[in-house]
Amino acid sequence: MEITKENVERALQAWEMKQVFGDLPSVHVHLSLYGEEPVTDKVEQTADVPGCVESIVVAQLTALVDGELQIEGGSRSAFMYLCSVHRRAGMQLKMLRGGHKKDKVKENILENVLGKTAMYARLILQHPDLFPDPAITISDGLSSARFMMDCIRQDPRSEKGISDDMLTTVFQSFHTCAEDNEVTRKKLITEVFGKLLVLLHQDLTKEMSRLRPAIHVTPVVRLLGFPDIARMVLDLNSFLPSFQNGRQVTNLSFLGPIFSWTVCPQANMNPGQQYFPSVKLPMVSPDLSSSITFLRSTINSFHAQLHGIVKCLLRVKENRSKVLDFLEQAIVLNKNRTQDRHFIAERGTRAPEDMTLAPDGFMVNLGAVMIKLCEPFSLVAEPKFENIDAYYLLGRTDGNRARAIIEGPTLVPITDDMTSPTPKTPSNFTTECFFMTLACLNVGLIPTVKLYILTYFNPRSEYRRLVGLLEKLEKHPSQHVAHRIQLERVQKIVASMSRDMFCYLTQLHDQTLTASILHFYVFVCSWLLYLADPERQGYPLPKSVPVGFAHVPEYVVSDMAEFFSFVARLEPEHLEAMSPDKVATVARFYAVFIGNETYMKQKHLRTKLVEVLWNYTPEQRKGKSSPFFNVFLTDPIAEKYMAPSLVHFFVDIQDTDIYSRGYKRYQVAGILKNLWKSERHQAALVAESSSEKFLRYFMLLIDDSLDMMDEGRQALDKIVETKATIADPTFQSRPGPEQQEAHASLQRFEQEAKSNFEFGAEDLHAFAFYTTKITDPFLEPELASRLAAMINYNLKDIIRVTRPTAQYDDYGLNRSQTIRDIICVYVQVAKGKKDGEQSRFTQAVARDGRSFDCGAMKLAASLVRRMLPTDVYESFQEFISTVELLAKEEAEDDDDLGEIPDEYLDPIMAELMTDPVILPSSKQIMDRAVLRQHLLGDPIDPFNREPLSLDDVLPADDLRKEIEAWVAERRKQKK
Repeated sequence: MEITKENVERALQAWEMKQVFGDLPSVHVHLSLYGEEPVTDKVEQTADVPGCVESIVVAQLTALVDGELQIEGGSRSAFMYLCSVHRRAGMQLKMLRGGHKKDKVKENILENVLGKTAMYARLILQHPDLFPDPAITISDGLSSARFMMDCIRQDPRSEKGISDDMLTTVFQSFHTCAEDNEVTRKKLITEVFGKLLVLLHQDLTKEMSRLRPAIHVTPVVRLLGFPDIARMVLDLNSFLPSFQNGRQVTNLSFLGPIFSWTVCPQANMNPGQQYFPSVKLPMVSPDLSSSITFLRSTINSFHAQLHGIVKCLLRVKENRSKVLDFLEQAIVLNKNRTQDRHFIAERGTRAPEDMTLAPDGFMVNLGAVMIKLCEPFSLVAEPKFENIDAYYLLGRTDGNRARAIIEGPTLVPITDDMTSPTPKTPSNFTTECFFMTLACLNVGLIPTVKLYILTYFNPRSEYRRLVGLLEKLEKHPSQHVAHRIQLERVQKIVASMSRDMFCYLTQLHDQTLTASILHFYVFVCSWLLYLADPERQGYPLPKSVPVGFAHVPEYVVSDMAEFFSFVARLEPEHLEAMSPDKVATVARFYAVFIGNETYMKQKHLRTKLVEVLWNYTPEQRKGKSSPFFNVFLTDPIAEKYMAPSLVHFFVDIQDTDIYSRGYKRYQVAGILKNLWKSERHQAALVAESSSEKFLRYFMLLIDDSLDMMDEGRQALDKIVETKATIADPTFQSRPGPEQQEAHASLQRFEQEAKSNFEFGAEDLHAFAFYTTKITDPFLEPELASRLAAMINYNLKDIIRVTRPTAQYDDYGLNRSQTIRDIICVYVQVAKGKKDGEQSRFTQAVARDGRSFDCGAMKLAASLVRRMLPTDVYESFQEFISTVELLAKEEAEDDDDLGEIPDEYLDPIMAELMTDPVILPSSKQIMDRAVLRQHLLGDPIDPFNREPLSLDDVLPADDLRKEIEAWVAERRKQKK
C-alpha cells in the first residue's frame, strides 16, 4: 500500500516536522519497501508512526538524485541534505528538551530522524553510488570524500555544513555497524576517512600559496578530534616523508601546508598587497589599525587551531614519537636560519630568500604552537623543575636520543671534571617539549625578529635610506623629468617595503603571541636560577658551576635577551603588563647573573640584558614611572645584589670594543643612578665599595669620564673649524660634492660632541652622588690623585676655554650642572678622613701641577652660586683656601729638591718614586702607587702587555732607601 505526498505532508504537519525535512518531492513514497505500516489520511499528533521517517528520508534522497528536489542554495548533494536535516532535527530536539512542555512522542521521532540521517550518511560515504551526486563528475575513487569535504568546510551552523553532533554520530555509526569486528571497523574507517585525508592533503598542497585557515585548516581540526583518524594521519606516507631540506618540510609533509598560512612576506606570496594595498608610507591610519586588529584575531585563532591539531596527534601515545620526529625535522633542517647569511647586518637589507629553508611564517607558527605545548608546565604557580632533565642534550646511554640538538657553545666552557650522571629512564615529554621549544625559537622566531629589526629599524638599512630619500624628494619638488621618474620609482619601492613591514608588524607585535613568549622566557629564567643553585644554598652562587647549568646552550640566554630587547625597544608596554611576581623572577635573574662572569662567560649575553633594563629607566620613559623597573627597586634579592652586579659588569667589559663599551657603560651609569635613589641599593653599594672590584670600577669611571669629555672637546674643535670653512666667502664657489661633504662632516661632529658630552656628564654626575656616601676609596693614593686630576682638568677647560661658535650647552653638556657636580665632588671627598690624616684627596688636588687652577675654582663658585646649598658653597670656599695654601707649600718643596735624577722618576708619570717595585716579566721599575692605579684599569704589565697583579711585583728596597737618602740630603742642603 502507498501513501500520497499530501498524506505525508499532513503527517509532518501533525509532528511539526516540516521545518526539519523541508519540501517533499512529487513522487509517491512506498512504505512497504521497508515493511512499514501505511500512514492514514488522518494522522494524530500522538500517532506512533516513527517508521515513516526512513521512508521520507529515502524519498528525499531519491528526488535529489533524480533532480526533482532543490534544497537551499541550489545544491543537490544527498550528503549535504542529510547534514541539513540532522542539524535542524538536533536544534528541534534541543529546544524540545529545554522547554517546559515535554513531548516524548516527538522526542522519539526526532531521535529517529537523527539516527536515520546519520545511518544514510554513513551508507553514502561507504557506497557513494547509492545516491550519486550529479555535481561530482570526477572518477578518481574519492567521491565519498568529496561528499564530506563539501560539508565539513562549511560553517557547522550553516545549511550546507555538517554539525559537530552529526560528524560524531556518523563516525560512531561506523563503530556500531562493525562493533564485533575490529578489523572490519578499521577497514571501513580507513576506506572512507583515509580518502578524505588524501583529498585534504591534495587541496592543502595545491592551495598553500593562498591558504585560508577557516576553509582549509578547520576540517583538519575537526577530523583529528577522532583518535582513529589521528592514527590514520600518523600512518600516512606524507606525514613524515624523507626531507632533504627545511623547505621540503613545508611542501611535502601533511602538516607543512597547514602551518604555512601567514601574513609574513615570503617567496611567491605577497600578503602585503592583499592585506595592506593602500599603504604608501610607514604610517598607521585608522583603517590600517582595524585591518591589523582583524588579522591578529585571525592569527590567534589560527594558532589555537594548530595547537589543537598537534595535541590531537600527540594523544595517540603509541605514535607520539612520530609527531616529535616531525617537529624535530622542522627545527633541525632549518638550523641555518640562525646564520648571518639570512640577513645582511651591516646594511640592514634582506638577503634573497633561501629556498632550502622554511619561510618566516611557518617557523613563527611552529614556535607559537611549541610555546602552547609548554604552557601546562611553564605557567603553573610552582613549576617542578626536577621534571626537566638538565642533562638531556649531553647524549644518552640508555638507547634514547636527544631531539633537535642545535650545536653551539655552552654558557660555561666544559672541562673534563664536569661529568653528567648516567640517565636511568627515558626522557619524559616535558623535557623533550621544553628543549625542542628552545631550539625552535632559536631557528624560527628569533631570526625573524632580528631580520625585522635590521631591515626596518636599523638607521643604516636600505629601507631607512629610501624613506629619507623619499622625504627629501617630496620636500624639494621639481618639474624635471629625471626628478619625477626617480620620485615615482622610490615611492613604489617604499610602498612595497612598507606593506611588508606592516605584515611583520602584524605578526610579531601581536600581544597574545608576545605575552606567551615572555611568560615562557620568564620560566626559563626560573629554570636557570634553579640549575645554578639546585641545592637552594642561596646567593651568592657557589664558585663551582653545577654541571647542569654549565651545559646549557648559550643560545638559550642569547635568544631570551634578544626577545626582551625587541619588546623593550618596540613594544615596552608588554613587559610593563607582566605580573609583579614574574618581573621579580627576571629581576633576580639579572641580579644574580649580570655581573657573574663565572656563570655567564660571554659578555654580549649580559650586554643585551643591560640594554633591556636601561630602556625602562625614567629617563628613557620620558620621566614616567615604570612598573617593570620599580620591581627591580623593591625586590629583596635585587636590592642586595643588583647594583654590585652592575658594577662587576662595568668592569668585565673593559676588553670589549671601545665604542660599544662606552655606550654600555653609559647605560649602566643611568641604571645605577636610579638604583641609588633606593636606600637599600645604596647600602649594597656602600658595603661593597672597598672591594678590589669597586676600586677598579671607580678607576675605570674616572678614565671613561676623561676620555668622553676629551672626545667631546675634540669634536667641538672640529665643529669650530668646519663652521669657519662653511662661513668662508669662497665656500659657495667650491664643487657641490665638497660642500655636501663639509655639511655631512659638521653633522657628524655635532653628533659626536653630543653623545660624548652626554656620556661624560653622566659619569661626572655619578661621582657627585656616589661621594655623598662613599669617600674612603677615593682617599687611596692611586684613586685620590687620579680623581683630582680628572676633575681639575674638566673644571679648568669648562671655565677657561671659550669657543664662540661651539658652546658646551649647545652640544649636550649642561655647563652649570656639570660645574655644580664637580664642586660637590671636591667638597664631599675632601671631608673624608682616613686613619685620622688630612684628606689625601685635598693634597692630590693641590699637587696636580698640570690642571690645578685656583682661579678657575673661584670663578666656578661664583657662576653656580645660586645652585649650591649654603653649606656646600661655604665648604668649597674653605676648600679653595686650603688647596691654595697646600699648592704653595708643594711648590716650595719642589724647589727644595731641584732637578731629580731620571732613575728616581717613575717611567710613566715622571714623578719622584716613593715606593719603587720591580715588575717580574719586563724587569722595569715603577712606583707602587702608579702601578696600582694602572692595574685597576688594565691588569697587565704596561711595558710588555703580560698579565700582572700587584702581588707579583718585587720591592726595590735598595732603590727606595737610596731615594729617601737623596731627598733627605737635598732638603738638608736647602736649609
